[in-house]
Amino acid sequence: MEAIVRRQKKAAGSLEKSIELDNTFHLTLVGMAGSEIMLRIVERVNDILSESRAKALQSHTRLNRAINGHIRILEALQQNDRELDSKAMEEHLNTIEEVVLGNKNTELSEKKKP
Repeated sequence: MEAIVRRQKKAAGSLEKSIELDNTFHLTLVGMAGSEIMLRIVERVNDILSESRAKALQSHTRLNRAINGHIRILEALQQNDRELDSKAMEEHLNTIEEVVLGNKNTELSEKKKP
């Protein structure tokens, strides 16, 4: 996984390669859990999210946020602390949700205001 993150950093200028490595990171992470069902689910989710992932990773800031999330997950895994693992993964998902849905959530909340 460290090699994937290193390759992500080097590929920051290539959107296509960045998306490929992002998918690889997620599939490798799920593969470590050893659940064939979860692996298939993540593969399908990757297919579904490919367009939004491309939009999310288009800026260097967003790409760096994703890579930093992967680094925190990797560091947590290396400490072998399930609570820390869970927290790092949750933070990463929240960050990506904010990046992908940020504008939509802002628009929705503004529509709800009287």
